Amino acid sequence: MYKTYELELAGRTLKVDIGRVGKQANGCAFMHYGDTVVLCTATASEKPREGIDFFPLSVEYEEKMGQYSHLCMICYGTGCMSSGCKDVRDAMVDALERAGLTDKVAVIERGCMGTCAVGPVVYVLPDETYYTEMTPDRVQDVVDKHFIGGEPVLDYTFYDSIQRKRVSNINDVAFFR
Repeated sequence: MYKTYELELAGRTLKVDIGRVGKQANGCAFMHYGDTVVLCTATASEKPREGIDFFPLSVEYEEKMGQYSHLCMICYGTGCMSSGCKDVRDAMVDALERAGLTDKVAVIERGCMGTCAVGPVVYVLPDETYYTEMTPDRVQDVVDKHFIGGEPVLDYTFYDSIQRKRVSNINDVAFFR
């Protein structure tokens, strides 16, 4: 179940999205504050390991949005892997290099987004565009029209069968509500 919590903090809105992505993790949240977006995930094993208590706790932190105008997250879950997400990722990296955008757009391999039937999935922040059924042939259009032109390529976004239309923003997809 997808939930959003919002709180005004120091003149800006802190928004926490829970349950939208990262369903394979024990816990996952997107935190939005101004232009900053943080993905937080937590996993735990079912059985404790012999001789290990709570520590060592592993924390992986990557500062991304300060440097980049966009985060291009490519699903590397099982369904997307079987649909060719690695080829999409390689095409995205190549297209961004040709366009001179590697310092503006970060390509990130991420876990399952939950819509395996329409993979490979590419999720773009900060505008939260949700591309589905991506192919290497479609990547150049996304780079040219979205990352350079500033407009999502609607023909490649999620088709919401409930609403019977293409929906570019993940927040408007009925599946995630």
